[in-house]
Amino acid sequence: MERVHAILAEHSRRIDGVEQIVARLGHIEALLARLEERLSGLNNSMRIWVSLLTMLLGGLLAVAWRALEGG
Repeated sequence: MERVHAILAEHSRRIDGVEQIVARLGHIEALLARLEERLSGLNNSMRIWVSLLTMLLGGLLAVAWRALEGG
């Protein structure tokens, strides 16, 4: 009987460990979702900056081209 109690205690301990792993995985999943949202926001910001810099560079090249043409 003592051995049965020891086996049950060990199984209970292992089940608790698995439940903790599941809870931690849920927490990690939530953190990854937040990270994905932040990266998406950064990606949108980068697109805006790239567009602005491209327009600025295009304008500077146009001004330089006209200056070289003598106009």
